[in-house]
Amino acid sequence: MTSLTVVVPTHGRAAMLGECLDSIVSQAGGHVAQIVVVSDIPDPDARSQALARDGQNGIAVTYLERLDGSPGVSASRNAGTELAEGGAITFLDDDDLWEPGMAAALAHAFDDQAVDFALTAMQDQGRSRWLTVRPGLDAAAYLDQGAFEFPRGGNIAVRATVWAEGPGFDATLPSGEDVDLVASLLLDGRRYAAINAVAVVQRSHGDVRLSTSAHQQLEASQRLLARYAPVMLRRTRRYYRFKVAHARWRLADSPAEKARAGAVMLFFVTRHQLRRLAAAWRSR
Repeated sequence: MTSLTVVVPTHGRAAMLGECLDSIVSQAGGHVAQIVVVSDIPDPDARSQALARDGQNGIAVTYLERLDGSPGVSASRNAGTELAEGGAITFLDDDDLWEPGMAAALAHAFDDQAVDFALTAMQDQGRSRWLTVRPGLDAAAYLDQGAFEFPRGGNIAVRATVWAEGPGFDATLPSGEDVDLVASLLLDGRRYAAINAVAVVQRSHGDVRLSTSAHQQLEASQRLLARYAPVMLRRTRRYYRFKVAHARWRLADSPAEKARAGAVMLFFVTRHQLRRLAAAWRSR
């Protein structure tokens, strides 16, 4: 049976971290061997939450404060993997939860030696809907799903030997690092398991998420578009160009800049609606 290391990045949310860790240590079956909690700020409360659970259900819990290098969730995830001892490494953000049975589902998936990584369903608590993973996607189809169904870093698990051969999360990307990681794995010919019977629960809360500002979205969308445009489907490229225009519209300092960005957004929306009307007409 494949053992799991769970890397949990955290940033000043000790109470939510404790609930997140409880959702891991309460998993049945003994599949989780290790949890590595990584904070990019000094946080005595997070340390206490982590170490209070060390040894529960036979799980070793390590707490790491990463005060040098790039701040942010990607660098914290990468740092946590350096301490990983399990046969597979999975990630869970401090504001997310595992449903019961997640550890068993992941461990069983990696018992198939043909599986290089796994993607799990996510339940977006704020919108009360499931984000499911389609099996057998290539990079172009995954990027399309990534654009329209918003996968998160917390629903990715990678076999430890595969992780050791790759670059990890791109810590220079302000957001979209999860889509980038999976796309790069697929382009390398890696195979994945789709787990939809259980889900990661993304909790709705008032705290600011770490990659939601317009500046971050603009930079991330531009870089992902530049990196993957040659393999993207046309509608995915349109989606990312719309995201770039929307971020520029939000950041515009003058009415003229706002009008230019708005015109680009209107162009993409109008073209999308015309395509839908044309498809409906052809189907008559």
